[in-house]
Amino acid sequence: MRPTEEKLKKLTAPRAYPGKRFHVIRGSTNTLAREIVLTFTTGEVGNFSFQLPPGTYALLVDEQIPPPDAKKYQTKFITVDEAALNQWWAKPYHLFEVKAADITELKFHFHHRSFIPYDIPCLRYVGPYPP
Repeated sequence: MRPTEEKLKKLTAPRAYPGKRFHVIRGSTNTLAREIVLTFTTGEVGNFSFQLPPGTYALLVDEQIPPPDAKKYQTKFITVDEAALNQWWAKPYHLFEVKAADITELKFHFHHRSFIPYDIPCLRYVGPYPP
């Protein structure tokens, strides 16, 4: 049975993501040699703030900190596209440049897929669905 339009609207409406941890690195590519210059966690309503000197920075999600390891995420019901995982890991979640003015109104959208507890797009649930 298809959900009502009202229910679909509610399910797809943006919501805060409290407690999400991010890491900031210099440059525009994630490598094992990178230096994490700042780590922060979003607040109760998904907000955050920090200060950095001018430069080019990249934002990483927690799952991009350890080296990519498909075996870590693969389970009986979750498959991993290993090539896609390696590409996703190297490409930061968001790039930004700090200049003289404050950067405001940054909004990020995470698409949470059913039965997958990570913010990694290269994972696929292949198990049974609940009744």
